[in-house]
Formats: sequence, C-alpha cells, structure tokens
Amino acid sequence: MRPRKNDSTKKLSTLEVLKFLAFRGEGSAWDYSGEPNLGNSNVIGTRSQSECHVFETRPGMPTELAVLQWQAMADAEFSVYVPYYTALLTEVSELYSTDTRPNKIDALTGDTEGQINTNFHIINYLCDMNRKTDPSVAAAVRKYVDTYQQSLIDQQEAVDEVMSRVYKHGLEAAQVAATGVGKDLAKQVSEMSNLLLAEIRAYFNGDKTEEFALSEELLALMPDYSIAEEYLPEHTWEVEFDEENHWNECPICGETQEAVAHTFVEKTDETNHWEECECGAVANKEGHTWVVKSDEENHWNECEVCGETQGTAKHTWVVKSDETNHWEECECGATANKEAHTYVEGVCSKCEAKDPTYVAPTPEKPGDTPSTGDDSHVMLYVGLMGLAVIAGIVLLKTKKSELN
Repeated sequence: MRPRKNDSTKKLSTLEVLKFLAFRGEGSAWDYSGEPNLGNSNVIGTRSQSECHVFETRPGMPTELAVLQWQAMADAEFSVYVPYYTALLTEVSELYSTDTRPNKIDALTGDTEGQINTNFHIINYLCDMNRKTDPSVAAAVRKYVDTYQQSLIDQQEAVDEVMSRVYKHGLEAAQVAATGVGKDLAKQVSEMSNLLLAEIRAYFNGDKTEEFALSEELLALMPDYSIAEEYLPEHTWEVEFDEENHWNECPICGETQEAVAHTFVEKTDETNHWEECECGAVANKEGHTWVVKSDEENHWNECEVCGETQGTAKHTWVVKSDETNHWEECECGATANKEAHTYVEGVCSKCEAKDPTYVAPTPEKPGDTPSTGDDSHVMLYVGLMGLAVIAGIVLLKTKKSELN
C-alpha cells in the first residue's frame, strides 16, 4: 500500500483500509517491506499486534446492522479479517477460545488445535522472520490472504441484503442469523489457516530446493460467505406474480423463492373467457362473441372464440314456403322437412300454398248445361244450330216468292 499525499477526494477500498494496519512504508523512503517486524517505529504493521479490528459503518441500515466489525486475530499483514455483525452476536466460535499463547508453541511443529489466532500468529511469524532469507514465502502468503480477503468483501453486499430481510422478522431472528453465519465463517477460516500453516511448515521443514509456492488446492479454496438455511427465520409465504411468472414471497421481509413460468388453462363464465394460472394470474380476458348454433332438435348460443355455450332450447317450428317448396323453420334459422309443393286445383295439399301458375276454369252461366267436363257433343250442337238457321232462311225466301 503506497501513502497518498494531498488527495482528500480519493476513496480507499475496503481492502486498503483493512490492510492499513499492515502498512510497512511500501513505496516510501521508510520502506521496510523487506525487513523483519522487529518493532521498528517507522512501520505500522509489526509482530507486536495481538488483534486488529476495523469497524465499518454503513448509513441507512438498522442500528444493529449498521456497524460491521472486521476482525483479525493476529498481525494484519498475513491475516484474514473476518466480518461480524457484532451488535447481534450472542456467542462466538470456540475456534477463538484458547489459553495457549502462540509463542509457547513450536512454530514448525506445535499443535495449534485449529485455533484461528494461534494459526495466524505462527503464519505471521514464519513469513516475517524469513523475509530476507526466503521472501517467496511472505510474497505468496500475502497474495493469497489478500485474495481470500477480497472474496469476503465481494460477498458482503449479498449477505447484508439477506440480513436486512431477516432483521424484519425481529431482533431474535437477526441474532440467530448473525451468530450462525459468524460461526460458519470462523470454521472456514480455521480450516483454511490449518492448510496454509501446514504448507508453510512443510516448506521450512523440507530441503527448500525450490521456491515456495502454494498448492493448487489451497489457491482454489475461497470462502463461501452466506447465511445457511438453518439460521433463517420461518417465512410466511404468499404467492406473487407478474405477466410471465409466479413465485412465493414473504410479506414480512420480502424474501422470494425461485420464479416459475405461468401454466395457463382456459376459463369461462357466462360473460367472459380468459386464461388463468393456478397461481391466480389472469390473461386475455374478454367478453364472449356469440353466434347461434343448432342441431336437429335444439339451438343455442356459442362463443366462436372459446366454445362456451348458453341458452339451449328446443326448436319451435313454423311452416315456411316459396313458389317451389315448403319446409319447417325455427326462429334460430334451422330448417327441416323441405320438399316440393303438391298442388291440387292450385293449392298445395300439405302447406296450402297457392300455385302461382294456376288458372281457374271460367264459371258457367245459370241454365247452362252443367259442365261435365265432356266436350264431345259441342260440335253436334253447333251443327244443328247452323242447319236450323239455313232452313229458316230458305223458308223465308220461299214465302216471298209465292207472294210475288
């Protein structure tokens, strides 16, 4: 970390702040980064540090969440700061509890019992005391712990979001979550520091023919900073949805479960049709578009969009006809029994429709021989009348001749 001069607008990153207590004058005239921490008054980062604490305040958060304590249990340079919601803790991990002072344990062989403070004190000691003779150890360890530290920093925002929701369930719920996640992190840091110390010891206890390097397994080991399900409060789930998905959401804290796409089925009532998901979401609701449908016996209204039906009733037939045919017709438009007229003397014998081409016979005068429909003697009558007329004319002429 390089000192900054006359730059009051520059914001320091969280990692820079945490590592401030490890500052050894890097980049300045008092650069002791290559010298052991033997209590030089010109450096901040010395082996005389027992613990390091940095309190980060976050405006706009509830009081119990607003202050985050970053805690390192040894010298800052080769240690990891673990974040804690200190105001909510009800107990701490046993991995911080030890009556054995690190300087009473053999740095290369002593059993640390996985204690975080003991591990990091010995790690700092071995890295610091070998700065000149074997600087590769300090360089590799510093790079790794800084990467591990940055991973914790990067995950803090997501944990804050969860804790803010948990806090809405009450103080007790927040205490359970804060204490639980703190213990989980302590366990992870303990396991990591066990492996890190083991690799450093293996190097110094070996022949040291090759430059020190951490194993791929250790380099891949990063913290999983999250609140386990067992520490979260029991939610009261309510179904929420938008146009495409539905999900469960806690009305107390706003926690949500995975969203699922709607599965719509068609629904109808007397007035409308729509698509509906089991979650209650409704789409494409509109009024029915009715058309009249019928079969041989009944008629009804049917929506041409969804097929909904209503008002089924028996046909009521009335007789209809035109010049050619007659049939039965219902007011719905259904027809039945259509057939051609059967006319008798200009009238259909079945529907009484009039034959438009029928010409009735000329009515007979009174005294006329009733018409029988037989015209065979007509010409005889006409002939006899003609002979009578001729006979009368001849007789008339004969009488005139006699008078003359």
